[in-house]
Amino acid sequence: MIRCFDGIVRAASRWCPTLEFSFMNDLQDAKSQDVAQRDVGTPDIEARQISELDTSNQPSGKSKFGFSTWKILALILLLALVLRLWGIDWDQGGLFHPDERAFLSQVYDLQFPEGEEWSNVFDPDESTLNPGSFNWGSLPHYALKSVHYLVAPYKWMSIFDLRYAGRALSAISDTFTVLLIFMIGRTVFSSRVGLLAALLSAIAVQQIQLSHFFAVDTFMTTFIVATIFYSIRVAKEGRRSDTVLAAVMFGMAVATKFSVLPLGLALVFAHLIFATSRKGDRYESSGVAPGEATSQRRIAYQNLLITAAVFFVVLILVQPYMFIDFKTYIDNISTQGQMVRREVDFPFTRQYEDTPRYFYQIVQLGTWGLGPALGITVWLGLIASAVAGVLAQRKVDLVILAWVIPYLLITGWFDVKFMRYMMPITPFLILYGARFLWWIFEVIKSLQPSKRWLQALPIGLVLLFTVHYSLSFMSVYSGPHPVNEVSNWLRSNADSGSQVVQEHWEEGIPGVVGLRMHERAELYNDENYKKFDKLTTLLSESDYFVLLSNRLYATIPRLSERYPVTSIFYEKLFSGELGYEMAYSSGRHIGGLGVDYYEDPFARVDFGPPEQFRPPSEGLFNIGFGWADESFSVYEHPQTFIFTNEGRFTRRQLSEEIGSADLKGSHLQKSGTGLLLSEGDVLSQQSGGTWSSIFFSRWLPDWITPVVWYVAAQLFAFIVLPIAFVVFRPWPDRGYLFAKPLGLVLVATVTWLLVSTNIVSFSFSAVLIGVLILAGISLLTHRFIGNDLVSHIRSNLRRIVWMEMLLIVAFVGFLLVRAANPDLWHPWKGGEKPMDFAYLNAVVKSSTVPPYDPWYSGGYLNYYYFGQFMVASLIRFTGIVPSVAYNLAIPWLFALTAGGVFSIVYGLAELTLRAKRVPPWSRRSPIYAGLLGVLFVVVAGNIDGLIQVFQGAVRVFFQDGAFGQFDFWRSSRMMAPDSLGHEITEFPFFTFLFADLHAHLIAIPVSITALAATSAAFLRIGRNRSKIETLVGLTVIGILVGSLRTINAWDFPTQLILTGTFLIGGQLLNSRRVFLEGLIIGVASTTFVIVVGYVVYLPFHASFELFNNGVVKSEFTTELWRYILINSVFVFLIISWLVFVLRERLYHAFTLVANPPMPGSGLTGWTWQVLMIFILAVVASLAATGFAVIAFALMIGASVFAAGLVAYRSGISGSRYSLVAVGFVVMAMALAIGVDIFTVKDDIGRMNTVFKFYLQAWVLLGIASAYFLWVLADARKLSLSGVRPGRGIWMGLLAILVVGVMVYPILGTRDRNSTRFDMSGLGLDGMAYMESVTYQNDGTPLTLKYDLEAIEWMQENVEGSPVIIEGLTDLYRWGNRVSIYTGLPAVIGWDWHQRQQRVKYASSVSERRDEVDSFYDTPLRSSALKILNKYQVKYVYIGELERAKYGTAGIAKFKSMVADGLVQVYPENGSDMETPVVIYKYVPIASVSSRNIN
Repeated sequence: MIRCFDGIVRAASRWCPTLEFSFMNDLQDAKSQDVAQRDVGTPDIEARQISELDTSNQPSGKSKFGFSTWKILALILLLALVLRLWGIDWDQGGLFHPDERAFLSQVYDLQFPEGEEWSNVFDPDESTLNPGSFNWGSLPHYALKSVHYLVAPYKWMSIFDLRYAGRALSAISDTFTVLLIFMIGRTVFSSRVGLLAALLSAIAVQQIQLSHFFAVDTFMTTFIVATIFYSIRVAKEGRRSDTVLAAVMFGMAVATKFSVLPLGLALVFAHLIFATSRKGDRYESSGVAPGEATSQRRIAYQNLLITAAVFFVVLILVQPYMFIDFKTYIDNISTQGQMVRREVDFPFTRQYEDTPRYFYQIVQLGTWGLGPALGITVWLGLIASAVAGVLAQRKVDLVILAWVIPYLLITGWFDVKFMRYMMPITPFLILYGARFLWWIFEVIKSLQPSKRWLQALPIGLVLLFTVHYSLSFMSVYSGPHPVNEVSNWLRSNADSGSQVVQEHWEEGIPGVVGLRMHERAELYNDENYKKFDKLTTLLSESDYFVLLSNRLYATIPRLSERYPVTSIFYEKLFSGELGYEMAYSSGRHIGGLGVDYYEDPFARVDFGPPEQFRPPSEGLFNIGFGWADESFSVYEHPQTFIFTNEGRFTRRQLSEEIGSADLKGSHLQKSGTGLLLSEGDVLSQQSGGTWSSIFFSRWLPDWITPVVWYVAAQLFAFIVLPIAFVVFRPWPDRGYLFAKPLGLVLVATVTWLLVSTNIVSFSFSAVLIGVLILAGISLLTHRFIGNDLVSHIRSNLRRIVWMEMLLIVAFVGFLLVRAANPDLWHPWKGGEKPMDFAYLNAVVKSSTVPPYDPWYSGGYLNYYYFGQFMVASLIRFTGIVPSVAYNLAIPWLFALTAGGVFSIVYGLAELTLRAKRVPPWSRRSPIYAGLLGVLFVVVAGNIDGLIQVFQGAVRVFFQDGAFGQFDFWRSSRMMAPDSLGHEITEFPFFTFLFADLHAHLIAIPVSITALAATSAAFLRIGRNRSKIETLVGLTVIGILVGSLRTINAWDFPTQLILTGTFLIGGQLLNSRRVFLEGLIIGVASTTFVIVVGYVVYLPFHASFELFNNGVVKSEFTTELWRYILINSVFVFLIISWLVFVLRERLYHAFTLVANPPMPGSGLTGWTWQVLMIFILAVVASLAATGFAVIAFALMIGASVFAAGLVAYRSGISGSRYSLVAVGFVVMAMALAIGVDIFTVKDDIGRMNTVFKFYLQAWVLLGIASAYFLWVLADARKLSLSGVRPGRGIWMGLLAILVVGVMVYPILGTRDRNSTRFDMSGLGLDGMAYMESVTYQNDGTPLTLKYDLEAIEWMQENVEGSPVIIEGLTDLYRWGNRVSIYTGLPAVIGWDWHQRQQRVKYASSVSERRDEVDSFYDTPLRSSALKILNKYQVKYVYIGELERAKYGTAGIAKFKSMVADGLVQVYPENGSDMETPVVIYKYVPIASVSSRNIN
């Protein structure tokens, strides 16, 4: 095998000469192991030839230089310790590291219990052993406290003395890291790699610097490296002792900092590597004897159980209050998570705004953390080792990369990017850098074997520059700390009583007496008048202004939109324009031997230091690396400044200088308002969107519009049919029905991309171009697949016809439901149709994307609007007016949902029959399964309908009362009526019946299509399909899943998890692939889907701001009986299928668990029983502690998953397809668990969390339950012949549940459609109700006909989409009706929704509402004109509502504003129209004479 591999490498080396040597170490280690395993008859010459490649196995233990490896290592470790202890008193007792100061304070406060204190040891509030905070782990606390007590008999250390012990422990810990890196390098690579890695680690600035602080980073890194060291040994040999040691190290790592948890992936991965490959250095799954493979898997699984047990034992021992004070633990880590994601706006994290992910940390670590020479080397080494890991499949690389890559991906994505966050992977990067340098050595040696100096040159250069940089860095530990030097200067130069001001969020100045030092300039605070009044007062009264670091002045000016005035303050402070002159500056600098490395604190701002400032330098050369991360510079070597007040400016002069003299309140806030259109987009939006040019089909009668709509939607589907055929090929219908929603998504996506890239504006032509582009792609796809599509259509024409009939029936059926109540507003149970319709109109009328916001003029929609854009694309294409199109979109989406569900359930049933070799056209036709799926998912309601009927019957027959009114609303509120969680328990039929064209409704058919595409990809795995087909399938999945993030973000995580589960799980179940290969392909496929979904919709993400990102621990839980009631029929059928499978399909597996093991099998024979007992114990514990739904869902999910997996592994026919339904059930149970644990941040109780995720779970459970019921029917469990009592009871319960869930669609529809103004018959125009309705608004009658006439006038006469102003009311009332029905942007709309979508700028919403009210109320023309000009208002609307709400004097002023440019345009002058509505057009007076006001 080795000779063969040598031949391949040498052949390849002719094309790439460096290949043979680049992987020399990987090959030689494999050779060495093979030699060791051969017979003793192996020729000595070959053994000697192999041993010459590696110095690590030399008997003498000496390096090529003749020195003992261990002596060299001892010198390296001594050097490492000296560098880490040198300058240990770098702060001279100042404790200038805030984390270290807090850490030491917590340690100092710990006390060993005495006497009665032992009784409080389990009380987290009283125990003297509880650190009280878990921002850091407890292990370092207890370690230092132990040292504290050990030294106590000789000296009781104060908190200042304690810093020596803490920093010494940190230094010792990092020295152990150096040792461990050597051990890994020597053991798995070679001694020379180990020694070089140890040396580079010893002199790495990142490690040296962090060793000088008593913080968690060095301890955590040591335990991480130790965990990886033992995990590598586990992967190679699988010894239990290594498993235990790895688990101990992992437990200690987590007890140091919770962010280490991803390390568990590498630990588990190491066991899986051992379980699926031969022992040894490389991952090889072939050639393992069956008995040996079984033994290794058994050992690996047992070791994993041991790992879990040891891990928890270690945590309990070294961090007990993690469990005792679990709430505090969770709260602390949640806060830290919010901090790194910048969900909480801590001032010290603002430095990272607008810093690029990954690149920032790569550059910072590569320059300041390691020095450029070593920095470049380690990143190249990581890339090379990743390639080597994939090609050579060495276990060491796989294990290390299983930690480094996920950690880098996770941490690099953080919004907060402290350089110390890279510490946990730095030693491994250095190891790979050392390995890379030796690879280069071997490459040069092969090319120039006689030039030893050239071979050693790369290593020498990296060492030379790194040593110089490291030793230069040690100069920061020499001399007084800069803050102490500031203190010395003030004591020597400041007069007694002088006032000294410094910034807040900074360190204090120690040792100063006789000066007024207590004032802080609160410059991080938001811009407001109070802030600058205090600042200018302080500056005018103070003698000195001190800057102790660049924390604030290097961050705030970068955020000029947020801090416009404060940015000017800093610029003028440093330029001397505020009367303050620099008197002193101090800073330790990095330099030595004539070369200095300058950290420029002004590198990221637009101004420089004072003229008097000179960069500290004593060398001949000054090398500038630019900006250094704040966490690198501000602790032990900050740059300080002292400014003296030479100009003695007054407060007013200072205010004028910085621009805050005449600013009070709101004007400052405006500068920070975001989510606004650019000036160009404002002009484009306002000039486009003329009603008469868009809705060219508005003359069509109502009965024709459904036909036009249906034909256009079918055209979208037809043009993508070849694409759907490729994507959904594994399904029996080849995606015919899935093409319907897919066509809508793809046409909208292509059109949206054309518009978002400013290639075209949104119009009929844009949609047509999108259609033509997709038609071209489909034509190419058709040529690729040949005649397969045509042949399929010809052979399945009958199937296609009845599928189209199903679609038409669903569309027409729900069209009639909408026609019975088409109204788009009702004050009580009309829902949020006004908002949906306003947004839809705005999207339709917008010329560009993001669309303008109809309820916040000048702004754009900060909402997941792509669903509205999909509908708008059909509206633009057909020209149907929105008030009719709205009521066409709902039935069409209903039909798409029904078609998608039918195809999935029908497809699973037919594929199952094919697997059993049963003709699908037999008596067990899958058509019934598909129809059952439609019934369960989109037609049925929950059991509350039956309960209401039962309660009515009780009133009639037992209480002599009336039956009562059926309440369609009640069924969507199945939680406790007084619940503070405000939960909504919608189901799809309620969603469509209620007919809010909301994001969650539009997402339903798209999510079902994504499920189908993902399932198709799962079913395609293992089949001989072309790679292009697979790639197309993954691309479309990416588009579908990515679109959900822009349609309804709540669906995105569920779909993403399902996609990853099916893609990765499918590869792991594929018998043609080894475990590691399947895992890599599955992860790569999932990554591809994520990237496609993100890149395609990147313009959306670039403009969208999410304010409620993240989750918090839920304060509410669902009662189990309510959960079962909500999902009654589904729970019943899932449990029925589970019992059926266990009893009749997996009886042998059930027996294996139920019966004891064979005698003599030992403890290992009880594995399954122990596992089952453990699961049951967890479930019982959860149920007993108030988490009954979690326990129930966990039990159901685990049981269904186990049953499905065992059935598949047992080879039961059709079980491959049942795994799709099993996956849906498991995901639904996971959603039930997640909702009871977490709530989305800033939710109303947990209203939307339950609402959105329970709705998704309903779809998943409905599809799975329909398939399971069909499976039971196929097994003749529904047959009435020979019915036994048990089955009879079961069938009776099933009948009751099925009939019960069908009550709601009948009675609920009747009740819902009765909730309208006028029962005048069928219609589709959602505005028609306004013709005859008089609405009582707070006792004032409003005749809506007058508004209707005015709105229709505006639709026909207003050019473009100018800004209007109209009266306001409370939510869900008649206010904002003009912007709703015209789509024209109003100054402000519904305040609650605007606040939700503009959380960061919510104050501007209140400001606008106040201004609108003031506009109508004030009798002053000047005040009204100011508002008109401020918001560029074009039309002023005055109707009955405005006249009823606002004062008479305020309304009367408009008649006298003709001279100001306000001209009445409706009704026209001289018109005899009787209407209380008046519309004014505003044209600034300067341009009135030059324009035609009509």
